[in-house]
Amino acid sequence: MAYAAYDGQVGVGGTLAPFDAMWVRSHRGDSLEMHLPVAAGMATAASDLQGVKEKITAKQKAKKKAWDVNLIAESGNFRDSANWLGQADNASNGFDSRDLEEWAPFSSSGYLTILFTNKKFGEADWGYTRDYRSMTGKLKGKWDFIVRASSNISVVTLSWQGDIGLFSKAKLTDRVSGETFEVQMGGTYTFVMNGNEHPFSIEFK
Repeated sequence: MAYAAYDGQVGVGGTLAPFDAMWVRSHRGDSLEMHLPVAAGMATAASDLQGVKEKITAKQKAKKKAWDVNLIAESGNFRDSANWLGQADNASNGFDSRDLEEWAPFSSSGYLTILFTNKKFGEADWGYTRDYRSMTGKLKGKWDFIVRASSNISVVTLSWQGDIGLFSKAKLTDRVSGETFEVQMGGTYTFVMNGNEHPFSIEFK
C-alpha cells in the first residue's frame, strides 16, 4: 500500500509492506479516508455512477475554477510556509475537510506562524493554517489572519505566491497601523510585531 505525507505540501512517501503499520494523527475523526481495492463488478458500478455524477455537474462547474494563495512568514531562521487560502471544489465557507487546524508549537521559546481567523470556524486550541471557501467563479474574497510569534521575534516579513491574475487588485491591510498596501506578485511586506499577535486582512477584488 502506497502512502504520502501531507502538510499543506506533499512530503515524504513510501510503501507499506504486509504487516507494516503507520500511526496517523488527525484533528477530527471524520477527516480520515482510506481507499481500498474492491471487486471488479463493484468497481465497474462505482465507476459508472461516478461518470453520471460528473456529467450532471460538468455544466455547473464549467465557469468555476479553484484557486489558492500561499502566505509565508519569515524572521531570521524561523519560517512558516504551509498557509493556504482560496476557493476549492466541494469546500464551504465554514470549516470542512478542505480546511486545516494547526497544532500548537512544541516549544514556547521560539515559534512563528500564520493563523486564519474565519468567524465561521469553531474554537481551536491554536488556530487554522488553511481557509478554503466555496467556488464562486470569481477571483474575489477577503481573508483575515494573524501572525503569531514568540517574544524573541520582532521583525517579520510576509510574502505570497499564487496565480498572477489574483494580484491585479489585491490589497493587504495592516490592522495595527491601519495602512493598506497593494499586493504585487512576488512582493513582500516587512513589519514589527505588536506583542505576540499582529492582525492583517488580505482582499482580492
